[in-house]
Amino acid sequence: MREEKRITLTVREAVAVSGIGRNTLLKLLHNGEVQGRRIGKRRWLVLRDSLEHWLRSGNQ
Repeated sequence: MREEKRITLTVREAVAVSGIGRNTLLKLLHNGEVQGRRIGKRRWLVLRDSLEHWLRSGNQ
């Protein structure tokens, strides 16, 4: 059986796969440059496609 790629990542996972810092990622989420969904008051789920698009676009 093929493993399906999840559409969201936790902040920890997103930091690990992207190589950007946690604070940078949180800033990108807060200002909307990377899309995510807030779960409760503290937890974020990062949309994988949005993170990949941001990394490819060179807006770093």
